[in-house]
Amino acid sequence: MIVGPRQYIALILAALLDWISSLDLPLVAEGRDPTWELPFGYYLRHKFQAGVDYIFTYGPFGYVLTTSYDPALYWLKYGWEVAIKLLFVAILWKISQSFLRFRDRLFFFLFAALLSLLLPPTPDAIYVFSLLAGSIYLPGTVFGLLCGLLALTKFTFLLLAVVLIDRYDRSPLALRSHFLRRSFSRWLADTRTASG
Repeated sequence: MIVGPRQYIALILAALLDWISSLDLPLVAEGRDPTWELPFGYYLRHKFQAGVDYIFTYGPFGYVLTTSYDPALYWLKYGWEVAIKLLFVAILWKISQSFLRFRDRLFFFLFAALLSLLLPPTPDAIYVFSLLAGSIYLPGTVFGLLCGLLALTKFTFLLLAVVLIDRYDRSPLALRSHFLRRSFSRWLADTRTASG
């Protein structure tokens, strides 16, 4: 599909709206009790080993998935949100390229932004969608990096990534190399440091 400069700018603005509406920047939580999330910031700051020092489905970087606020980790959480949601919008952009008409692409972006604004924050849903869509639309190396990063945040993402890698098995050497380096080796290294 060929789009003119004005249409291209409209698509970029709609994608930017998607990105802004999906951000979950670190704030002091309101309306619910986030105290169960507070230890993850402490664990990360003090280099606790997931599976050794604490047992939970959140991994070494699980803090970035929480809504709790830790002043010492503000920029880490901020950087995570900006980068991972940019990747999310890049996946949406790649999906939108399969639409033939400009109007359909624009509606797709606006609908995604509207969902982000109207629905309660569900970061796990965004990450699961990113893994599922990324396994189809992202190049193998980028998908492997995404799998590795998400695997370090939550164990269930590790399990989903393993299933997706086995299911789609694209460029097996690059994909598995990045995935193994970013996830399993990190978990093993963390475990060895704690036991040694």
